[in-house]
Amino acid sequence: MPNSTINPLVSIIIPTRKRPVCAESLLSDLSKQTEDFEVILFNDEQDPETEKLAKQEWPFPVKYLYSQSRFNSCVSRNLCLKEAAGKYIIFLDDDVRVSQDFLNQVLQTFQKFDIFS
Repeated sequence: MPNSTINPLVSIIIPTRKRPVCAESLLSDLSKQTEDFEVILFNDEQDPETEKLAKQEWPFPVKYLYSQSRFNSCVSRNLCLKEAAGKYIIFLDDDVRVSQDFLNQVLQTFQKFDIFS
């Protein structure tokens, strides 16, 4: 999957706060997905380690956002939604682990129940 997807099918928003180890585990899990998606990683406080993680080479595009001062979660999520280019939006906590077929299962569920059509 190219790292330059312009209009991905899914935008995955991952809010975090200075937890690069957790975020890296989730990004590693996501790197095994085969569907078209982007990640928007929002750090609720500037952190060089998380920024470095976001700038690594991933098999999907990563948009990195951060706040200078701690926002509340609603403001953070709304900022991410403005950046999202996907048809579908998925929010994942930074400490979530996902299976290799996570996105496939989610998209099949959308189709099965005619969600968002």
